[in-house]
Amino acid sequence: MSAARASFPRGLPLLLAFDLDGTLIRDGGTELPPATAQALARLRSLGVKLAIITGRDTPPRSVREGVQADATATNNGGRIEAGGELHAQAEFSLEDVQAVLAHELQGARLVLFTPEAIYVDLPPGREPEPWMVARGYHPLSEAPQTGIVKAGFYHPRWRPWRGGCVRPVLTSS
Repeated sequence: MSAARASFPRGLPLLLAFDLDGTLIRDGGTELPPATAQALARLRSLGVKLAIITGRDTPPRSVREGVQADATATNNGGRIEAGGELHAQAEFSLEDVQAVLAHELQGARLVLFTPEAIYVDLPPGREPEPWMVARGYHPLSEAPQTGIVKAGFYHPRWRPWRGGCVRPVLTSS
C-alpha cells in the first residue's frame, strides 16, 4: 500500500510561521540576514502568508520591515496581530503588577513592558542597552498600573546557565 501524495487545495493561502531567535535571526540579534530576506520575499511573491512568532515583546524594526509578516504573535502568544489589527492582548491585572513589583529577588533588575515602552531602573553608572533605547525606556517608577503585557527579571547570577543573562519572563494569561 503506497501513500498518496496530498496536494494543497487551490485558492487557499498558505501560511508559514517563523520563530525569531535562532531561526530568522541569530539569538538576540536585530538584523535579518539578506539571504533570509530574499527567501521570504520569494515566498511572498508565490502568495505565501508569513507570520512571526516570538517570546520578545516586539520584533526589531529591521526584521518587521524585512519579513513584512501578515501576522505576528509576541510575548509567547500573549499579543496577536493579524492583517494589521490587534486580535488579542493579555495584560497583567493590578494584583499581578503589584506582586511582580514586590519581588524579593536580590540583585535582580525588573523590566516591565507595555506595547509602547519599557520601564526599568538601571544601576548607577550603567548605560541602557541598545534594545532599551530602541524600545523607549523610562524609570520603573513611571510604569503604569495597567497595560503591562510582560515582565522580565534579569539577574547576573543566572549568566552561567545560558552563556548570557537568563531572562525569566512572566507574561499575563
